[in-house]
Amino acid sequence: MVVGLDTTVLNVALPTISAELRAGTEALQWVVDAYLLAVIAVMLPAGRLGDRFGHRRALLVGLFVFGVGSVASALSTSVGELITARAVQGAGAAVLVPLALAIVTTEFPQDQRARALGLLTSAVALGLPLGPLVGGALLARWSWASVFWVNVPVVVLAIATVVVAVPVRPGRRDVRLDAIGVVASAVGLVSLVGAVIQAPSSGWTSPRTLVLVAVALAAMAAFAANLRRSRHPLVDVALFGDRRFCGGVVAVAGASAVLLAVLFVLPQLLQGVRGFDAPSAALRLLPLMVGLLVAGAAGARLQRAWGTRTTAVAGLLVLAAGAGGLAAAGPEAPQWLFAGLLTITGSGIGAAVSTAMDAAMSTVPDTAAAAGSALINTLRQISGALAVAALGSLLAATYANHLRPAVAGLPPSSRGLALGSLSGAGALHRLGLEQAAASAFTTGVGAVLLACSGLALACAATTWMVLPSTRVRPPA
Repeated sequence: MVVGLDTTVLNVALPTISAELRAGTEALQWVVDAYLLAVIAVMLPAGRLGDRFGHRRALLVGLFVFGVGSVASALSTSVGELITARAVQGAGAAVLVPLALAIVTTEFPQDQRARALGLLTSAVALGLPLGPLVGGALLARWSWASVFWVNVPVVVLAIATVVVAVPVRPGRRDVRLDAIGVVASAVGLVSLVGAVIQAPSSGWTSPRTLVLVAVALAAMAAFAANLRRSRHPLVDVALFGDRRFCGGVVAVAGASAVLLAVLFVLPQLLQGVRGFDAPSAALRLLPLMVGLLVAGAAGARLQRAWGTRTTAVAGLLVLAAGAGGLAAAGPEAPQWLFAGLLTITGSGIGAAVSTAMDAAMSTVPDTAAAAGSALINTLRQISGALAVAALGSLLAATYANHLRPAVAGLPPSSRGLALGSLSGAGALHRLGLEQAAASAFTTGVGAVLLACSGLALACAATTWMVLPSTRVRPPA
């Protein structure tokens, strides 16, 4: 959960960091993005190293690195130091998620694996909306460094738990790390995600975006060519020939992308339109996590009753219904309806991800569990980044198109400020404009939620066609 928490807890502290470290908007963006880019770059090789040196040992190293990055972040006295420390944090986080998943896969018997995977993925997701809540509570009493110090006792407890509860298993000494593959994948993935991150602000056809895309394509082409020649490829290409793996990845990536997109737009809606502060908005998102946790824990039972494909597809359909319902209800929906629709949305995500993750991981040998887990989670990260960037662009375009008539008579500078963001429109302090901006932003959020519903439906159809129909037998 600490990985998911750390992804969003920083957002609440950014204004304070900006003031105390004299960091501009671009520097703050790097504070956030350094973490994500480090995760993307390190995750694939981390999986291979985990298989070579043992899952327990690699997980302990990942926890230590994450803890060091947290301490360094808390002690940073300049924005450059903070960016570097955040990259260290991201490198540690890149080890934690796939190695935890690999340990669950190898240590739990088949009949318990789906439930354990559901609880694990739900715990990671639970940290996302809790970030603003925890961050707000910490900042009410302490400095911005507290959002990093809070990780230290959690890391210490996690290390103690791993030492006591996770058995020592020997690694595979025959596993080698393909240096060319590591460099090519890191450059390709970081360039691709970097282009996706900055495209909404600089433009999808800007020279900077196009250069990053070109570098990404060249690096990924080199990576693909190296896969055919390497004796120890970083990725097991044979997995993509297994329908269980492909179908499971489609469902996992799709549901995860919708989760990130929902958590991207709803906090903005609750704070910018409804007027809630960050902790209050986080509290109103908790029903999403309740549904996710309950359905994730029940995924194994549903899988035994309905089969893998039916459960995963049903989860995606429930997710589509929940996202579509949120779009139709609008921001003025009563709290009970809003909470109910969030619970439905979370339930769909929990059922789909726990079942589909089990299907995908079932195709990976225990001796390569960490590498397989790293591949799945890398694809999740990429799909999430793409979804947030694309849907963020949809939100911005819809907002601007609907607001443009209301700003036609403003000076160019004021017009650009209002069209750029909801907060920009609010900064002009014009009552009619603020109402028009709130309405335009609500329309944009509705468009994003409808797109999320459509994405879930598309993933459901694809999963139904690709994922084989299997039923998990109950334990004897």
